[in-house]
Amino acid sequence: TAAGEHPRWPEMGLNLSEATAVRDTAEVMRLLERGEDPNRRYPVRPGLVDNDHEVQATALEAAMSNRRAELVELLLAHGVRLSDADWVRLRCAAKALGEEDVETALAAAAVPETTTPPCTGDEKLW
Repeated sequence: TAAGEHPRWPEMGLNLSEATAVRDTAEVMRLLERGEDPNRRYPVRPGLVDNDHEVQATALEAAMSNRRAELVELLLAHGVRLSDADWVRLRCAAKALGEEDVETALAAAAVPETTTPPCTGDEKLW
C-alpha cells in the first residue's frame, strides 16, 4: 500500500466498452470527455457481457447487451456513427433482445432514407 498499489487487488481500469457493460455512467462520461472513441471495438473481460470468454465490442453493443437504453442514448449523443448495415444489424439484435426501450433508443440513429429490411434472426452483437 505504501508504494501506491493495493496489496491484494491490482488496479484494473475500465475501457469504454467495459464501463458501459458495468453500467458505470460516470466512467463512460469521463472516458468520452477524455477522448475515447465511441466507435472503436474494445476488449471486454469475461463475465461482463459474455460469461465464457473475452469479446471485442463497441460501447453501443455493450449497452445493448445489458439492455440499457439510457446508455444507448448517451453514446448516440456523444458521437457513435453507424453505417446503414450496422444500424440494421443492431436494430435486429435489439428486436431479438425483446427490449423495446433499447430498440426505440436505437431508432433515433436511423438514416431517414434507410429502408428497414426484415430481420433474419441471426444478427449478433459481436
